[in-house]
Amino acid sequence: MISTRLLPLALLLIAAGLGSAHAQDRGVDANNITIRSNITGSLTQTAAGQPGQSTRQTIAIGGVSGKINANDINATANVFAAISQTTTGSSRQNIGIGAVQGDVDARNVTVNGTAIGAITQNGLGRIDQRIGIGAVQGTVAARNITATGVAAGVIAQTGTGNSVTDKQLILVGGVSDVDGRNLTATGAVGGVVTQTAVGAIGGTNVQQLLIGSIHDSQVRNVTTNGAVGGFVTQIAGSGLGGRNLQVINVGSVNNSSVRDATTFVVVTGNLTQIGASAGNNNTQKMILGGIDGR
Repeated sequence: MISTRLLPLALLLIAAGLGSAHAQDRGVDANNITIRSNITGSLTQTAAGQPGQSTRQTIAIGGVSGKINANDINATANVFAAISQTTTGSSRQNIGIGAVQGDVDARNVTVNGTAIGAITQNGLGRIDQRIGIGAVQGTVAARNITATGVAAGVIAQTGTGNSVTDKQLILVGGVSDVDGRNLTATGAVGGVVTQTAVGAIGGTNVQQLLIGSIHDSQVRNVTTNGAVGGFVTQIAGSGLGGRNLQVINVGSVNNSSVRDATTFVVVTGNLTQIGASAGNNNTQKMILGGIDGR
């Protein structure tokens, strides 16, 4: 028992311990992580922001995010549902389906994501929109990485921005910002995928779509497989003096350091990029089963 004389000191020590626990990094250390998710129905997030305020919307299904240290990570998600995010004001919208995102250190990472239905993101203000289906993104270090993503239905990102830079990113079986030894990325899209961004005067719109592709990474051995059987469209419009960067990667390696690479691509649909009118700088890239090195 603790005497009444020592009770105040004990309470102080407990409080100090709790305070230090809250201050510690809340990352996860694990041996093996295995996640399985199957979702049907609908998921909706709606928020109205105010000037000077920001909104963060996140929907993570069968994935891993944040600071993770593990031996093996295996994440699988099958979604047969409608997913919608809508905001006004400065916003960051993130949807992950069978995805790994964040600061991850692992031996083996395997992700599988399937999305059948409508996935939409709508923002008014400062825009940062991200969708990952069977994708790996972030500061990820792993020996072996396998990413497989399938999307069928409608995927739409729409933003009217008012900041210096507005970003839209979609990864289907895509990999970005990783350091690994062996990597296989496989992505297939059947349906309609649209990215639409209207930026401020002098602003920059960045639109990227990775289907079975690798971007901004350092990997020794890479195999990519990409297939599109639908309609993919990017539309960007900045005010006078703005910049627009539009990139579509299908079964490709872009802006990455690799030693051995094997790519495969099948496109039976329509890929379209529409830039802004006169008075703007437009950069448009379609890389289909190709290698675009640093």
